[in-house]
Amino acid sequence: MWNREGGSLNETLENRLRNLKDSPSWNSRGRFLVLATDSSNGPEQLLAAHICTVLWQVARIVNVVVLIPNQFAYRQLHALSNTKTSADRLNMYTWFPFKLGVCGEIHDVILLDEWVFENNVTFSYNADLYPAKVPKNFMGCPLKIGTVGVDPSVIMAESFTHNDGSTTY
Repeated sequence: MWNREGGSLNETLENRLRNLKDSPSWNSRGRFLVLATDSSNGPEQLLAAHICTVLWQVARIVNVVVLIPNQFAYRQLHALSNTKTSADRLNMYTWFPFKLGVCGEIHDVILLDEWVFENNVTFSYNADLYPAKVPKNFMGCPLKIGTVGVDPSVIMAESFTHNDGSTTY
């Protein structure tokens, strides 16, 4: 998905999201899976948080799982090779948009599970990869809503104009 010579990670993600958003089947509430093939630039949690941040800021995507090779579980495919070509496991990260004091901001990501590629491919914890992200209690976070004024779905019951010219609905 991302080639360092082709631009920054942000540019690549934003371009991909713009292309997806133009699709007639676009659904920002869908389930997204992002695979990062290289995390050698720094801590994998920071890369996962960065990817989640871009997806949230550009397209308001919440249901995302970011797969990143575990930095400490590399093995060589061939004994003669000195390059890191495969990982024994992929770490799976996500984030939750509404926590106490955090309203739609990504401060950290959580490790959901590990996808282990030894003998039988398994998950370490068998966690739910797409847990509920929108709680019943928004814990003081503001809720923005909108509507389209199409009768009979939205009907203004009454309004009052004050002496100063302001209107109350």
